[in-house]
Amino acid sequence: MYGFNRSILKSINWNELSSELMNLDNYNGHLDYHQTVLDDVNQIIPFGKKFLVNSGTAAIEMALMSLNLKPGDEVILPSYTFASCATAILRTGASPVFAEVDQNLILDLKSVEKLKTNKTRVVMVVNYAGASFNEDAYREFCDLNSLIFLQDAAQAFGTEESYNHIGSKADFCCFSFHDTKNISCGEGGLLVVNNSDYLKICETVFEKGTNRYDYSLGKVNKYSLVSQGGSFIMSNINAAVLKHSLALFGSDKMTREKSLLIYSDCFENKTHLYAFAMQNDRPNNGHFYWLMFKEKKAADSFISFCKDIGVTSSRHYVPLHSSPFAKKNNLKFDENMGITDLASFGLVRLPCYDFNIALRVSEVLEKRYNEIEKSF
Repeated sequence: MYGFNRSILKSINWNELSSELMNLDNYNGHLDYHQTVLDDVNQIIPFGKKFLVNSGTAAIEMALMSLNLKPGDEVILPSYTFASCATAILRTGASPVFAEVDQNLILDLKSVEKLKTNKTRVVMVVNYAGASFNEDAYREFCDLNSLIFLQDAAQAFGTEESYNHIGSKADFCCFSFHDTKNISCGEGGLLVVNNSDYLKICETVFEKGTNRYDYSLGKVNKYSLVSQGGSFIMSNINAAVLKHSLALFGSDKMTREKSLLIYSDCFENKTHLYAFAMQNDRPNNGHFYWLMFKEKKAADSFISFCKDIGVTSSRHYVPLHSSPFAKKNNLKFDENMGITDLASFGLVRLPCYDFNIALRVSEVLEKRYNEIEKSF
């Protein structure tokens, strides 16, 4: 049975990693060692000031903490996303406001426009399934309305645009290296700061609210508490694991691109089976492939088909606006959540880490198409 995820860490050279770990000078997070890892990251993301942190959630929390949000401030984000996006907002005292997504499951600017008030401070856009989007449109909208553009690219590390780099237009861009992601260190993340106005406070927040950055540069004799902060830094152990994971980036990317092509070719002439599907008209990193079915029964049937042929498919999020917490606390949301509500029961994801999985789905679907069509 093919699982939905397979950690890339199963493929790294553990003997080399073990040797490197034994020779580290220390195992806590250390910026000198981080820089050796960031040299490799810079080959893929050649922009912004980067902070290696202990999770993708930590990257979002660190970005939001640097904005000095207050109770009453609002952050607009898609309802169809991971809970960490909302909890990171709540920890600052601000309120999440849940918006609709478009057919690519990217935050819908029309919904954002409807929800925007004089309390809105931040717009958070999520690269669902690692897919890119028109960042220029969101940058223009945020500039026009004096808002911060925060990009949650947790699933999108390695997604490439032909004309710019993903995340380069946002004030902050956050990536995840969780074990379910294409590139992993078990638990880890990356915050990229593009807006220099927030660089100094990010350095302080990263260093637990102290001016340790200035101390490391010899600007002060001692470091002390100067602001709020947190324990966000990635340990050298996780950084070393990340370095070895990054060495497999190219081969993993090729495999996932091949999987996407196979799925796309398989489903493009079967559109009557589902409502819509992941589009290949914009670059993505093959984190997974998804289909949106019109009814829960059809989604259930497709999941059963996959299970029968030895492939684990998976649903995804419970929309945040319909969560028990949101209902209990009367959190604001767009009243028109058609696509988000459809995704809650109709979305099915397929794995991309091995193109043989995509071949298996495609070949069996072609052979059993008439039989499967009846069950939908």
